[in-house]
Amino acid sequence: VVCGLSYNFTIYDNPHLPKEFIETQERIGERSQQYKARFLLGQWVSSDEALFSNISTCDDFEFTNSICYIDPAFSVGGDNTAFTVLQRHADIYYCYIYQDKKPITDLGIVTLFCKMVETFNIQCVYIEDRDSIKGYGTLSNKIKDIRNNMNIYFKIRPIMPKSNRYERIISLLIPMSTNIIKIMSYSTPSIFKDITSYRGDGKTNDDCLDAMVGAYIFATGNNKLIKTHFNLGRVL
Repeated sequence: VVCGLSYNFTIYDNPHLPKEFIETQERIGERSQQYKARFLLGQWVSSDEALFSNISTCDDFEFTNSICYIDPAFSVGGDNTAFTVLQRHADIYYCYIYQDKKPITDLGIVTLFCKMVETFNIQCVYIEDRDSIKGYGTLSNKIKDIRNNMNIYFKIRPIMPKSNRYERIISLLIPMSTNIIKIMSYSTPSIFKDITSYRGDGKTNDDCLDAMVGAYIFATGNNKLIKTHFNLGRVL
């Protein structure tokens, strides 16, 4: 508000936005009135709408060439955190999500991670490292130590988000609502409640969604999309 006047700008007021981008936002807006009001029409609205009411699950899929995305909170634990294993098969993205509050240094978590690498045939681990994307961060070093003590090799790539977390998560609306993403039914039970109760208001747990969208973005193989959302470190 300036001198008693208020200004409202919509997504259509920006002449530099590509037509394809606007059309994508409109498709998302069709599935969420909250998103349409906030991001397309520039309106201030309360975040009281659960955004993901549809979850497509899968009981049986053989992971043969997957990737893994690790949430940064695994470096210290104590906070709700998650990692996602995801593989694209044809036009479907199959994912397993594990959620916990223990740090990556916990022996149980280390054992579980090693088993996951073998069971899901993980080829590359993307690490959201708060310290550094050059490979010197706490989480990156721990994953390297774990790999050095395994008989299986997998790539490690530290990354750091540069886009807004809500903006990334909301991009799951279309693939989730059209059943393009299928979550393994044996994922940690708490993630299903967290997904269906997510409102984007900062008051609901979003760690599993953040880890899932990170894995999804990298699995698309769309370099433009990847570089829009992440700063990339070298492969370790």
